[in-house]
Amino acid sequence: TNWALAFRTITKALATAQEGSRIHVAVGNYSNDVETFPLPINRVGLQLLGINSEATVIRAPGNPTQARVLHVENALLCLVSGVTVSGGYMAGMVDGAGAYINNSPQLTIGSCIFTNNYLYCGGDQNTRGSGLFSVGNTSVTLTNCVVTRNTGYGTGGHNTGYNRGAGLFVLNGQWSILNCVFRGNYIYCNNLNDGSGAGLYLEG
Repeated sequence: TNWALAFRTITKALATAQEGSRIHVAVGNYSNDVETFPLPINRVGLQLLGINSEATVIRAPGNPTQARVLHVENALLCLVSGVTVSGGYMAGMVDGAGAYINNSPQLTIGSCIFTNNYLYCGGDQNTRGSGLFSVGNTSVTLTNCVVTRNTGYGTGGHNTGYNRGAGLFVLNGQWSILNCVFRGNYIYCNNLNDGSGAGLYLEG
């Protein structure tokens, strides 16, 4: 209820959160020396509220440590705002290094930055949504966000794998994207069948 009594990590705050909890995140860097990734957003009505996205950075360790930043599942009516989501790295047949979103109706993500998240695939594997990936019964309002410098990298195989949506990949569900910027997201394919939608790939 006040900063003097606040938890020192987002991990601890999420572990004790209940339905409808509001977690206020102070300006700072929240990285793997204090946090356990991925951070779960999985309570109805949970709100994770940063003060300033440029100065409130949630940063996974990055390559070579495989870790997703946010795992958002069954997050009805949740809100994530005012933070930077960075440093996610996953390799193999994987989706969503920055944020993996599944079965989360009426989710709002506002005034956030998704940057420097990275997916790698080799052989005949696929990657989708380095910055954000969405699947299932999900409806999201993405507003006033910046999705930038996220990378999908694929190499090898026999031209059967693919690499799609380095910024955002929507497999199914409904998204409203308002006043957002997608820039500088990158897909690299070497001997893969397809590399599409460096900024956005909307499948369903």
